[in-house]
Amino acid sequence: MSRPRIRGIEEGQHVNLLIGDLPAIEARIEELTDDHAIVGLFKEPEPPLESIGPIQGLIEAAGSRGLTRLVGTLKQHAGQVDAARLGFDQGPEVIQRRQFVRIETSTGVTITRENGSRETGHTLNLSGAGLLLAGVGPLEMDDLIKLDIDVGEDEAEVHARGRVVRQPNAGQYGVRFEMIEEGDRERLIHFVFERQRVERQVGA
Repeated sequence: MSRPRIRGIEEGQHVNLLIGDLPAIEARIEELTDDHAIVGLFKEPEPPLESIGPIQGLIEAAGSRGLTRLVGTLKQHAGQVDAARLGFDQGPEVIQRRQFVRIETSTGVTITRENGSRETGHTLNLSGAGLLLAGVGPLEMDDLIKLDIDVGEDEAEVHARGRVVRQPNAGQYGVRFEMIEEGDRERLIHFVFERQRVERQVGA
């Protein structure tokens, strides 16, 4: 009997699990159906899933066609600290990893809070999927903010809406993009790769 399979992902396969803006965690597909996957985690996330609550998650698996991603809502499974359930919000899609390339770089970011107040901070790291923010007043986990990101002289700012998903250190906030126009994401990715190229030249 063949294992359940969804376009390049199957039970028993080792994958990467991305939880919000946390670093990727190695995992194994324990159960796979048309509407959810159960994964066993090789390392417990910090903070634990129980305290995070339901959050956007991604299962990624490399294959011959590229990177297959299952997107959904992730939560702890059956009270187990090393197991999670991903309920699919949409079908799997083949993507390129480049939007998840993250570099340590500082660029200006103006945030607008839900009450309309605005202030300017800066990034500590940046990718096409989110950023680590510093230099602004206190934010709370799950806060929604608008972001206007500086991507260089003579370039219009990149506009996005993001959610605070972690606080690794005091005054630092991991923000995951929840809404960003594809054209803006492409400009942001170009900015990230250009910064990466320049930094490599400087370090050479």
